[in-house]
Amino acid sequence: LIRDFVDYKKKEFDRYLFASQSEIKKYYDNLSYKVIFRVLAAPEPSGLEGPYKAYKENKDFSTWPEVGPVGYDDMPSSAFSAAFDMQVGEAGIFSDQNGCYLIAIADKSKAEIEPLEALRPEIEKRIIAAKERKFFEDWLENKRKDSDIRIISK
Repeated sequence: LIRDFVDYKKKEFDRYLFASQSEIKKYYDNLSYKVIFRVLAAPEPSGLEGPYKAYKENKDFSTWPEVGPVGYDDMPSSAFSAAFDMQVGEAGIFSDQNGCYLIAIADKSKAEIEPLEALRPEIEKRIIAAKERKFFEDWLENKRKDSDIRIISK
């Protein structure tokens, strides 16, 4: 029953889900880099405010734990995917379903990849799949907010 419902909603979302040329180019450009992150994690953004303020004052993230080098496709987290857009030395606070992260780019180096046209079909699939997940998560969150659920215990 749940699988049927998800399939139904997926068909409904299909008319909104496509990969634009600019999204494909951005994804491809991100694939052409390997990045070393420095990362701090907390359950809430407020837990990262102090370290972020210290970073903004002295631009030092050398003591933060290191992750990488990793490629764009190696990161299942939307927080790390968003951080790929930053340049070396930049830091920002990002969130995903698992928590909040203060992420800095310690190094970014070129990686050899196939030509865009060879990767285009797979890139399009991945962009659309990410949009499907986001669209469904947003829809579900709105339904939860609109619901009036009460537990009556005897």
